[in-house]
Amino acid sequence: MATRRVELGPTGKTVAHNVARIRKMQGLTLRDVADRLSDTDRPLAHNTISEIERGARRADVDDLVALAVALNCSPLALLLPPTSVEHVVSITGADMRPGWEVWDWGRGERPLLVGKVLNRAYPDLAQGERVTAAQGQYRINSDPQLQGVAGVPNIHLVTAGDEDEELDRGDS
Repeated sequence: MATRRVELGPTGKTVAHNVARIRKMQGLTLRDVADRLSDTDRPLAHNTISEIERGARRADVDDLVALAVALNCSPLALLLPPTSVEHVVSITGADMRPGWEVWDWGRGERPLLVGKVLNRAYPDLAQGERVTAAQGQYRINSDPQLQGVAGVPNIHLVTAGDEDEELDRGDS
């Protein structure tokens, strides 16, 4: 069976570009990044990183976060296009949007109001009411203080006996 060529959307292409751009900005080789990841729970070989940069392989969410750790940047720096105020960017699911709006959305500061999505999500509301409803729902969905943690993987409660144990904060 023949393998299908990887087809990246706008965000996949942005991730590929940003991984290469940030790596090169730091003067790192592919092997340097792979070495940084070798002792983590998400090691990636240098050729895998090369495939991600060339768009021959998708970076899944675990790859994206591990690469952000290795490159010492925010996951958003890999996920979103580097922009300034005058840029309009293409992102998956929302077509062309002002770059500042995409970054505000990514930082959790405002919803990304996509007309067709709003209309489908709130069909019985008038346009102004749709925006208000979407803004309220976005806040609930995006603010960690408003989230319940029951059943969420990778969240652990610190108990009285754990206080003496230091978390790895790079002090070693």
